[in-house]
Amino acid sequence: QLFAGFVYDRIYYVGSTAVRKYDPNHMVLGSRMLIGFMDQPWVLRFAGLHLDCLTLNWYGEWDIPPEDLKFVSENANIPFMITEFYTKAIDSGLANTRGAGWTVPTQQDRADFYQTYTLRLLECKNFIGWHWFQYIDNDPHPEVIFKEDGKTWRDQSSIDANKGIVDSYHKPYKELMEAMYEVNSNVYRLIDHFDAKYAQKQ
Repeated sequence: QLFAGFVYDRIYYVGSTAVRKYDPNHMVLGSRMLIGFMDQPWVLRFAGLHLDCLTLNWYGEWDIPPEDLKFVSENANIPFMITEFYTKAIDSGLANTRGAGWTVPTQQDRADFYQTYTLRLLECKNFIGWHWFQYIDNDPHPEVIFKEDGKTWRDQSSIDANKGIVDSYHKPYKELMEAMYEVNSNVYRLIDHFDAKYAQKQ
């Protein structure tokens, strides 16, 4: 754990020092950690010494346990945000063979996931925001290839997955978008609600 902490301490010290020297007016957000650090508190502690905000790609949870959010908050001791999360639905008609997000039956399940996940985040006082990955579905035509620097390649992570808020023709997934709107338009009311709820318990 200490060695992992040493590595992160060095990486973030060098990176944040350079950013702040040449671009002092912007926040340093780190490197979008994966949740494998959960058993390595030293990683969070050393990262927290150099970053303005801890950024996390947090998959594999329908409802993040409060104790996990508390672990991140207490060890990093800086604000944090979720920079990737999503689910893919079978009813999209896409094969969903790629991507970190798990697969659920319907778009309504995606909507329910979004609300469950984000409401839990809003309960955490050290949490400041989230980013659904991504806006539009992957290209449904896996034969599409890219050419770069004289090489022809296929981006395997960007094929056939229902990651988007809209499909590949820009048609919104109604259930998901309505669920997002319901939470997003009431963020501050929800925060006030959770603050009052926990104040009563104390």
